[in-house]
Amino acid sequence: MGTANILEVPKDLTEIKAVLCVTTDKVYKNKNLRTGFNENDPRGGNDPHSASKAAAEMMIHGYLSIFSNTQTGPYLGIAR
Repeated sequence: MGTANILEVPKDLTEIKAVLCVTTDKVYKNKNLRTGFNENDPRGGNDPHSASKAAAEMMIHGYLSIFSNTQTGPYLGIAR
């Protein structure tokens, strides 16, 4: 819920022009491959930490659709 609380703030403050959310590679479902992860890999996790990171990223994507459909919403980006 921390991510949701942070992303609620710019909805009311037009002074905030952009928000960059930094997540982790823990958002990806770990298949124990040696090749690493790429953007098309499935998200999720088999442990509480990974699952919470994937859930936070899903929350960010939800706010991305809200902000992109308004004229006043901030730019929202995700970096991993």
